[in-house]
Amino acid sequence: MPCACRSIVTGMARKKRLIEVEAIFGRLLAFPDDLITKQIVKFGAHTRPELAMLLSVTQPGDLVFDLGAHIGTFAIPLAQKVGSAGRVVAVEAFPRTFRVLQRNLRRNGVDHITTAVNALIGPKGLSFVAVRDKRNTGGTRFDTVETLDGHTDIERLGIDALCAAYFPPRVIKIDIEGFEVLVLSASQVVPDLKPVLYTEVSARSLCRMGNSIAELDALLRGWGYRLFRNVAPRNGPTDHFEIQELASLTEGGGFFDVLAIHATDQRLWA
Repeated sequence: MPCACRSIVTGMARKKRLIEVEAIFGRLLAFPDDLITKQIVKFGAHTRPELAMLLSVTQPGDLVFDLGAHIGTFAIPLAQKVGSAGRVVAVEAFPRTFRVLQRNLRRNGVDHITTAVNALIGPKGLSFVAVRDKRNTGGTRFDTVETLDGHTDIERLGIDALCAAYFPPRVIKIDIEGFEVLVLSASQVVPDLKPVLYTEVSARSLCRMGNSIAELDALLRGWGYRLFRNVAPRNGPTDHFEIQELASLTEGGGFFDVLAIHATDQRLWA
């Protein structure tokens, strides 16, 4: 369902221009000529069926981490779902995208529910610089470098540090461009709390950080998680999704999203 959009000039330079688009959950400032923006305009949301799947296992009052929040395409509907009794911490590493995230949270009236954090969810002890794809700002990644060469290093946080600063989450959404194994394996909170996990699975991104889908699979299944994916189209004009359980993440292909629910979780489908 096509949505109207209009240009909003936020500065004299063309590079500072944003557009306003209508999502199914509110109006967003977004980057022009961007893959995620085009998905919102065409379908009403970024990966709308995937969002619907995650929302289906999120409940009012939940405490949620959105790791890799971009401009708020998941953080805002998650905040609307958990309501005033819940809380969302939305973490975005790229400074310009983070500023747009903050504005979108305020514009949609969920900034009292959602705390925005400008930090990189990734390992400490290394230096990183952003590599931004102008055609897909949601794919901004952080590559390791030996020297920052004038670049400012960004604050590094792990899941357990976020828990100590805010709350132990009931749901964690993770889209951190290849850091998934490194960040999850460093956490003591996740295997103890067994929150619902929704994470991007990308063979290419994981490989870039020296990991693999098989390692992510071993980690999650070793903790007792059952693994599900949407086998309907990842993008579409409706909230329709179809759940399929995976015996192993390696069955899912090289790029998809997995919903991991612990075998003891009451929210698990029968």
